[in-house]
Amino acid sequence: MLIIDDRQFVLTKFDSEAELERVVIENAEYIFGPSPIAISRNRLSEPPMGLARSQIAMVGLDSRRWYIDEAEVSHHSVWNHIVPQITKQIIAANNPVTKQQLIEIAIDHVRDDENLQDELAERSIELIDIHRILAEILAADPIIGTLIDDVTNNLREWTATFKVGVGLWVVRKYAEFKNLQNVAYEISEEFRSIFESRNMVSNNLDCSIPCFSIRFY
Repeated sequence: MLIIDDRQFVLTKFDSEAELERVVIENAEYIFGPSPIAISRNRLSEPPMGLARSQIAMVGLDSRRWYIDEAEVSHHSVWNHIVPQITKQIIAANNPVTKQQLIEIAIDHVRDDENLQDELAERSIELIDIHRILAEILAADPIIGTLIDDVTNNLREWTATFKVGVGLWVVRKYAEFKNLQNVAYEISEEFRSIFESRNMVSNNLDCSIPCFSIRFY
């Protein structure tokens, strides 16, 4: 329960997975870091299966890692729904054509966003180097970032078996006790996942690094 002044907010379920995805998209900079880039999936000439629905791809310029992020509700089956969906996404995201499109779209956005250019300059990243940096980052395997309302034992067990690094972020919904239409959302600590697979820890993959991000919605 959350108490704000004289109001009480109780933990409640998301109306749908789409609501959770919307919350993640609208608050991505508080979850993963600043400098988000929003890209509609229709900007990919032929979105491959697995990225045809609402997705977020994150590129960490500081950590030199990239992430595929999936918003899920915990009542979905881990083995019958979440795992097959993420597996399709990894196959799609590792498509060389898709990677090249992501690089080109990101570069176009940087060229059109002076504020983002300033942020990159503060990190000593020259525009002429963006293509090379993005290509180097996307050449590696992605990290799977799962945004979910509750972490189940099955989900933790799966992360231990997956060869790709996995980070889990919790996003919870609260509704005011006397006014259920008034809601608040709780997210994991800024820039950091609450659980990281042994693969991430053993390879020193840090999800707390602020990210240059590409969103699909």
